[in-house]
Amino acid sequence: MLFETEKFGLLCKPLTYMNRCGKAILALSREMDLQPQEVLVLYDDFALALGMIRIRASGSSGGHNGVQSIIDHFGNTQFPRIRLGIQTEEMEDWSDFVLTNFKKKELPVVSEMLDSCADAVELILKEGITAAMNRYNRKQTKNSAEQ
Repeated sequence: MLFETEKFGLLCKPLTYMNRCGKAILALSREMDLQPQEVLVLYDDFALALGMIRIRASGSSGGHNGVQSIIDHFGNTQFPRIRLGIQTEEMEDWSDFVLTNFKKKELPVVSEMLDSCADAVELILKEGITAAMNRYNRKQTKNSAEQ
C-alpha cells in the first residue's frame, strides 16, 4: 500500500506477512532507486515499553522477524529504523500479544507515541537521523513514556 504525502514523501505499508516484508521493501526500493540507508523502517517492538520510541541508523534485527526479513533482502543492516514500544505488563504470550488490538486505556499512550514518531520522522527528514536520535533516545522510563 503506497501513500504520497506532502510532508513525508512516499509512505509504504507492505501487504505481505510481516515476516516477509523484506521482499516488498526491496522491490519498492529498487523501483524507486533507493539505497537501504534511504529507507526509514518503522515497526512495533514488544521489547520496548508501550509508548517508548528508539531510533537507530542501523543495527541487528533484535529478534524481530520483519526486520530480519529486510536485512536478508537488503543484504545488510544499514537502514535507519524507528522502534515503537508495545510491551505492557499484561503481556503473557508475545505471539498472541502482537496480534491483538490495544486496550482502550492504552490508546492515549499509543496516540502520543505515534505523534512523537511522526515528529521524529519529520526531524529525520529536516536535520538527519543523528539529531533525531539525540532528541528521542534519551533514557525513558515507562512512566515518562506514558506522560
